[in-house]
Amino acid sequence: MKAVQRLLGHASASMTLDVYGGLFGDDLDAVANRLYEAFAARDADYLRPAPRTVA
Repeated sequence: MKAVQRLLGHASASMTLDVYGGLFGDDLDAVANRLYEAFAARDADYLRPAPRTVA
């Protein structure tokens, strides 16, 4: 939640939860898993070497 707080520019994590907590409900674990998957995919792309070009 701290990462989301920082991304949204909220003063505290409790503010983020107050504003968006109702959106998550019982799906909070699914949301966390999707965020993890998105960051893992981004990191995998970032770490993948650029294709070589033939001159």
